[in-house]
Amino acid sequence: GGSGACEKREAKARARSSANKMRSSPTKPLAALVLFFFSLARRGGALQPTSTPPLIDVPVYSLSTRGEGSEPDTMNILTYATPVSVRPARMWAVSLFRGTASHANFARERRGILQLLGPDHLGGDGGLVRLLGGTSGGDVDKRAACGEMGFPWRRRGR
Repeated sequence: GGSGACEKREAKARARSSANKMRSSPTKPLAALVLFFFSLARRGGALQPTSTPPLIDVPVYSLSTRGEGSEPDTMNILTYATPVSVRPARMWAVSLFRGTASHANFARERRGILQLLGPDHLGGDGGLVRLLGGTSGGDVDKRAACGEMGFPWRRRGR
């Protein structure tokens, strides 16, 4: 019984992963987060600096975390995430930039909502990924901007 359902969920997750391939070039704010990527040159096997990040085919997630007191809730883009446990509790290992509101909220609350983004979120001009991954909640009201893009945030009770 349960094994077949698990295999179906995994197959759906793999299918969504393929749909999540980012095909557009990086945006300026997102590219500013990365100083240099290195690629292996074909000539001589030496590492050469490049300003173009490599295309990756991985699931793209958004992590939502709660702000403290009057601080706003946050949402960001995350690609380094992997499940590490399903029992007794479902747990994931995630990688967050330090010095961000998302990191501070997650470290304080020890929880967040990890959302797998689909083609509707990643399509078009990539604006949602650029908003959540290339801007700071300190500079931009991400909740309002997401609502304007047709992706309103739903809030559960505190």
